[in-house]
Amino acid sequence: MRQRAVTGEDRRWSAAGLLDSVLPGHGGEIAPVIGFGISQDKHAAPAIVNPHGFSVEWLRLKSDHLVGRHLCPDVQVIMVFKGTLEVTWNLEGEEVSIIAPERSVISVPENSWRSYRALDGDMECILTTQGDQRKRIYWDETILEQARAANRCLDPDGYVTAVDLLPETAKRAGRRLEALP
Repeated sequence: MRQRAVTGEDRRWSAAGLLDSVLPGHGGEIAPVIGFGISQDKHAAPAIVNPHGFSVEWLRLKSDHLVGRHLCPDVQVIMVFKGTLEVTWNLEGEEVSIIAPERSVISVPENSWRSYRALDGDMECILTTQGDQRKRIYWDETILEQARAANRCLDPDGYVTAVDLLPETAKRAGRRLEALP
């Protein structure tokens, strides 16, 4: 049974798990636990690789840092364990926010734009995302442009990489993954 348990000390945090993590004021860290969730770090691997209908990963943010606007096609449940999380839905100009203190649970509908921000201190939460498959998230165009300016993009497999390391064909393939179907 120990192989199917992940303690707080077992978490393997990735500072490169999200495309926007290199941007000023962002910096979300991901620790995959069950299944291949939304992490975009090709080196991150969950401790439990065989999910049963969902993936689980930890997300942490430093105070007043955020995960920029993105869309996840799958239902996602957020459980806040430490700190306070602000979740903002919708595109710019149509935003609606909710403040979730510790011990809050939020169900985020599929195909909705959202961003996460830590308020009043560091924040840790669990992201549980529907489905056995590796998840894909789509970033707001502003985030994509800022990431490219910071020499970051997605490779043809959907993982974060340095733009200047990819040949043109791989850059084009990565851009196709960035666009909503």
